[in-house]
Amino acid sequence: MITAPNNLAAWDRVMDAIEQVRDRLLRATAALERAQVPYAVIGGNAVSVWVGRRERAAVRFTKDVDLALRRADLGAATQSMWCSQAKRFVPNTSCRSRMSPSPSRMNHSAF
Repeated sequence: MITAPNNLAAWDRVMDAIEQVRDRLLRATAALERAQVPYAVIGGNAVSVWVGRRERAAVRFTKDVDLALRRADLGAATQSMWCSQAKRFVPNTSCRSRMSPSPSRMNHSAF
């Protein structure tokens, strides 16, 4: 049996993890906006927003931030992320064939 203090500590860790992802998302999108790089939030964060509009109790969380942008903007996006003190920035172009005219997918799981 888990006692109440342990449950609260575990819940605090969950909330802290959610806040860290939210912070990454806000820092990444702010860096792109400052650099005037158009982007779209995709993946788990986009799904969470969509689900939250329909059934708040069904929202689930993700540990990373996925953004889509045009291939032509990858250099400016990379520069803006590094200038914003990104700890790790991983351009991922593996989804090229599934996406419309030449956007790139970026995964910054430790921004």
